[in-house]
Amino acid sequence: MASMSANVGGQAVLEGVMMRSPGSWAVTVRRPDGGMARVCRPVSSAASRHRWMRLPVIRGMVALGESLVIGFRALAASASFAAVEDGEEPDLEAAAELSRGQIAFAFTIAIGFAVLVFKVSPAVITDLLPIHSTIEFVLVEGAIRVTLLVAYLA
Repeated sequence: MASMSANVGGQAVLEGVMMRSPGSWAVTVRRPDGGMARVCRPVSSAASRHRWMRLPVIRGMVALGESLVIGFRALAASASFAAVEDGEEPDLEAAAELSRGQIAFAFTIAIGFAVLVFKVSPAVITDLLPIHSTIEFVLVEGAIRVTLLVAYLA
């Protein structure tokens, strides 16, 4: 018996779910009135258009970037429903179309926050402590980073 597999994945969004296949992605969210709203978009991978983007390391970076962009668009679409007032009807189609500038701004803020929390703050906190040995400094800074990571995950 031949086994069939489908390359489908997804993620949770506010009041809904986003699903992605190799050729398209869709997000479905619950409307404030209890109904469902859906938007579907085709996926045009840069790796399919440019042969050099299929190289092993580059392919992974391209796939990660595309997944992040689609995830941001799906979250923006679902957030438009979460933020509506009674009687308003959000435009799911427009919310799913974030500009490159908006996506770049969101990436910049997210990466900046991660660097600030997990890289800069442990070094600053450790620097404020009365530590004189390099080994102690590295161990304490590492312990602070692990603590912040576990607290973030919790």
